[in-house]
Amino acid sequence: MFRTSRIMFRNAYYYSSLAVQNLLLVIILLLSYLESSKWTLKILFRNTGFIVLLFLCVGMSILSVLATIYVRYVFKGAKNASKSLGMRAMTISDDYNNGFREFLLSIILPMISTYSIVDSPFMSFTMILLLQLLVYFFFVNSSDMLPNLTLAISGYSVYISVDTKGRKFFVFGSRQNIDEILGKKKIVVLLSSSERTNVGIIMED
Repeated sequence: MFRTSRIMFRNAYYYSSLAVQNLLLVIILLLSYLESSKWTLKILFRNTGFIVLLFLCVGMSILSVLATIYVRYVFKGAKNASKSLGMRAMTISDDYNNGFREFLLSIILPMISTYSIVDSPFMSFTMILLLQLLVYFFFVNSSDMLPNLTLAISGYSVYISVDTKGRKFFVFGSRQNIDEILGKKKIVVLLSSSERTNVGIIMED
């Protein structure tokens, strides 16, 4: 999707997309264990393996939230450096946030329904990590859009746009102003000065 963007942004975008999944994993882990132990917290802290797994999941959640903050920082920085990065007039299509349904069915649903976190916590955790790695491999080797539920919740949508030369771009813009963006011509700031980049942010009032 963002093959021509900077690798740090690409990785941060991917990991920020996992924030909701990682936070849900922590919640499911806690609730499942508490339910199986009849809501007794004392038993919780006696299980060293569970504590290690919980800290790993919390750490993953923190990293994905930090990745989201970084992505938003990149957006803000691009707007502030619009004169050096350059601006282009683009027509925003009616396609935005494509693939959310498939993302939920392929990533979040298996995490909730397939693996028994209480009975096989480390096996479940390993399978989730492998699934995330497979999604990352697909992300960096595909032109398909990777949905980012975290950014959508925090107010950003991903739009498909075309410049005056007919080149396709992925651009970010406010979720609240969808009606003012779809099908309109907008000024877009690219996130990199490279001619190959295909990612930008809409300059909004």
